[in-house]
Amino acid sequence: MMMTKPIKVAGIFRVDGVTLILCKKIVTKKLEIWLPKGGNLTPEIYEAKFNQEVSALLEGMKPKAISKEFDTPESARKYIEILKRSTPALEYRDLRIMINVASMDKSGGIKRNKKTFKPTMTWKPYDPDFDYSQIINALGDETVQNYLKAA
Repeated sequence: MMMTKPIKVAGIFRVDGVTLILCKKIVTKKLEIWLPKGGNLTPEIYEAKFNQEVSALLEGMKPKAISKEFDTPESARKYIEILKRSTPALEYRDLRIMINVASMDKSGGIKRNKKTFKPTMTWKPYDPDFDYSQIINALGDETVQNYLKAA
C-alpha cells in the first residue's frame, strides 16, 4: 500500500475591513515621513494632526485584510463577532468575509498563469448562498493530482 503525504492547504477565508488600530498604524508611519526632524512641533499640534489624519483615513480607506486566514467561514464569522464585542462600533467599518477562489474568465473557464499554468487565485467577498462547488470541482481533480504527484 502506497502512503501519500497529507495535502497542506492554506486557509481560504479571511476578514477584510477598516479598523481604528490599522488606521493609527498607517498614520504613524505617514507622520514620521511628513514631519520635519527637529522641527518646532508641539504635542498638541501633533495630536491634532494625528487625529485629523486617522479620522480621514477611517472614513475613506478601502477595506484591507485584518485577520489571518481561516479554514472555514464560521471561524471568520466568529472573529468578526469577537471584534464587534471587544471594540466600540465607531472603531471599525465594512467588516466582511473574503474567500480565495480561482479567477474566472468571461467564458466561465478558469484563468491560468501563462508560465506555470496554475489557476490564478483572487480574494472575493464570500456569499454563503453562492455555489462554489463549480469552481472547486473545476480545480479539484487536476489540483489534487498535481499535489499527489509532487508528494
